[in-house]
Amino acid sequence: MEERKLKLGGIIDGVGWNYTGWRHPHIPADASENIEYYVQKAIQLEQGKFDLIFLADVSHIGPGMIRTI
Repeated sequence: MEERKLKLGGIIDGVGWNYTGWRHPHIPADASENIEYYVQKAIQLEQGKFDLIFLADVSHIGPGMIRTI
């Protein structure tokens, strides 16, 4: 019988799926746009021996993206 191994993956999604997640004291309010936040989360997943990291392609509004009419 073939030996099977469990693969672990982590999703990094800025402030998370909860639209009020930015209010949590341990989450930077700009987490969705802060590359250092993503780097730190990727390092944590790597240290935890995760096999893959998934970055969701999420539309959002950030600094400089709002135009006035």
